[in-house]
Amino acid sequence: MRPRPHGGYNAAPQRPRNPTMLTLLFRLPRPLLKSAFIAAVLVVFALTMMPLPEMTQVVSSQDKFEHAIAFLVLMLLGAGGWPGRGGRIAVGLSAYGLLIEICQHTLTTNRFGDPWDWVADSVGVAIGWLLVRRAARGGVASA
Repeated sequence: MRPRPHGGYNAAPQRPRNPTMLTLLFRLPRPLLKSAFIAAVLVVFALTMMPLPEMTQVVSSQDKFEHAIAFLVLMLLGAGGWPGRGGRIAVGLSAYGLLIEICQHTLTTNRFGDPWDWVADSVGVAIGWLLVRRAARGGVASA
C-alpha cells in the first residue's frame, strides 16, 4: 500500500485549497489592513455627515443596502487588521453605526437619524462577521 500524500496511510485525503477573495484579503499585511480600516471609518463618517446629493433610486431600500455594504466592508477590514477580535470589532462597529445616526440627528440640519439605517449597518456587520468566521474554518467557496 502506498502512503497518501500529506498524512500517511489512515489520513483522509486532503482537499485542494483554492484561495478565496476573503483569504486573499487576509493575506495582505496587517498594517495595511489596519490603515485601510481607519481610513474607511473616517470616510464613512465624513460621507454620512455631508448633505445628501440628489440621486436616482434604482431599487427600493437602496439606502439600506448601501449601509449594509459599507459596514460589511468595514467589518472585513477590521477583522483582517485585528485577527481574533471579530466579536469586539462587530460590537464596536454596531455602536459606531448608532453613533452616526445620533450625530446625523443632532449635529446636522440636512440629515436625520434613522433607526433602520442602524439596523442595516448591524446587518452588514453580522454578515461580515459570519464570512470571517467561515473563512477562518476554511469554508468559504472560491470566488
